[in-house]
Amino acid sequence: MSGSSRLGRPLQAVIRRSAFLANIREVERRCPESNTLVVLKADAYGHGMVALAQMVGERDIAVATADEAQVLVDAGVENRIWVLEGPLNMHCLSLATRHRVVWVIHDVTQLDLLRAYAHVPLEVVLKLDTGMHRLGLDQAGLAMAVSALAELDAVDVIAVMSHFASSDAPASPSVAHQQAHFEALIASAGLDTTERSLSNSGAILYYPEAHQQWVRPGIMLYGAMPDPSQNRDEVPLQAVMLLQSAVIALHNIGPGESVGYGATWTAARPSLVATIAAGYADGYPRHAPSGTPVAVNGVRCPLVGRVSMDMLAVDVTDLAEVAVGDPVELWGEQVTVDEVAQAAGTIAYELLTGVSARVPREYR
Repeated sequence: MSGSSRLGRPLQAVIRRSAFLANIREVERRCPESNTLVVLKADAYGHGMVALAQMVGERDIAVATADEAQVLVDAGVENRIWVLEGPLNMHCLSLATRHRVVWVIHDVTQLDLLRAYAHVPLEVVLKLDTGMHRLGLDQAGLAMAVSALAELDAVDVIAVMSHFASSDAPASPSVAHQQAHFEALIASAGLDTTERSLSNSGAILYYPEAHQQWVRPGIMLYGAMPDPSQNRDEVPLQAVMLLQSAVIALHNIGPGESVGYGATWTAARPSLVATIAAGYADGYPRHAPSGTPVAVNGVRCPLVGRVSMDMLAVDVTDLAEVAVGDPVELWGEQVTVDEVAQAAGTIAYELLTGVSARVPREYR
């Protein structure tokens, strides 16, 4: 197949290092007074956590779990790593004997783990529940944590944090409410001089008053928007993943003939349909409807019929020329992952993290 030197299928996820670094720089342009915590959880949103961790310079890294942190440590990554779920057992905390880890404390039960591991210097961040009600300490829990940590000389509280529920939309009233609640909780615990972290990608884009000392960009580092309905053209982000494949078959069909399982699409005219090597087992959404854009030879064409496990079909009738082996972009530059997500009724986060292990990653 043209455009690929690999054996087997032409499908691959091209990961562009320069785009990733450009998106980091865009975060720092928007938040010049803040430190950037580079969020690499979920295998860097499907892009390859170890490979991207090696590109972030001296910036701190955030992952969701201690297991993810251990993967980075085992790979030789030297950056300080924040574990956003914090320690869930004593075994988690053993990682602190090997590497500089920041543990997010969001529940009073984690205090017992810190007490039992008090012989090892530990850095922690206190996570506060300001209204999302997923993780975080309430006022009573925060007071308990501050009291307990005051007795542990080896534990250093480096910051307090919270998470916005609706910062992916501009002018959300809940953002101001959560930020005010955050400040009130901090004041109640006497932590006024402690550094703060509030801003995810949405807050970085839309709420500069929430940037504080640490920002935590996630989805925007990979070139997608917090909400797929937003216009990425208004924000200078670059797609980091180009999901590319090729045409593997062509079929001429007549009016009234159908394509794919369930015969959900029927040709209204004589049509040329291209079969593409990509399906839901690779992470392309099965529920993407007919009409979802796919770029063939650089031209946007409509998906037709139901996506199957290993293949999908595209109407290429209007292309001047098309042949088996011609290049296809499922998302990237010509078709954004946000467009595919919006068509499929989901978000870019799900699509990017859902690209399966059988899709080779090629780093450029």
